[in-house]
Amino acid sequence: MRLGLTTTPERIRTLTSRSRELGFELVSLPCIRIDAVPGGADRAGEAALQADAVVITSRRSLEMLGGAIAPGVPVIAVGPETAAAIEDAGGTVALVGSGGVRQLARDAGQILSGKNVVLVGASNTARQSAAALEMAGCSVTAIELYTTVPVAPPDDPVDAVAFGSPTAVTGWLIARELAELTVAAIGETTAASLRGHGVEPDVVADQPGFINMIEQLAALRLERSTS
Repeated sequence: MRLGLTTTPERIRTLTSRSRELGFELVSLPCIRIDAVPGGADRAGEAALQADAVVITSRRSLEMLGGAIAPGVPVIAVGPETAAAIEDAGGTVALVGSGGVRQLARDAGQILSGKNVVLVGASNTARQSAAALEMAGCSVTAIELYTTVPVAPPDDPVDAVAFGSPTAVTGWLIARELAELTVAAIGETTAASLRGHGVEPDVVADQPGFINMIEQLAALRLERSTS
């Protein structure tokens, strides 16, 4: 099955081996452009020195940070895929959320309550994520590292598509349709964007990350083939 991922060829190379095991041929169909927020990483590094912890929302956020966060600052990862990327980069993860930021707030409410936290992420979602953490009783400084801009994807044919963000949904719909495709969303926020366009996703990842989406798509294909 040809599976379109709304991300770059560089990112897809890290997913190819597992995807082939599950029977997918990956196709890079980027639907967003990444624009760095000037000075964002430096501001994050300075704020982190005064914080009890830094929440890194995604692999992309980690890449945009570079080495801005001092080694001794506790890091909280949103999802196991982000945690793995942090550890691969030589960082130490103090806590891993089992899902998105809202789930992290539920999982770690008692730990985060009363703490000063720096949250880094995309300008499109950083404020919403900060509000979710504030519900857990912590003080949050949201630092915007980058902006995602929707762009039309290539027209390569695929049987399924996995969306990594609401912006990617917007980008896809600039030039393509979703009729007759199996559709996956990386989390509830992206799923809500699809529903807002009248599309009910076949898969909503229970943990953020492309691998989780691909594994759940494989399970769905097996279920459909045996029903």
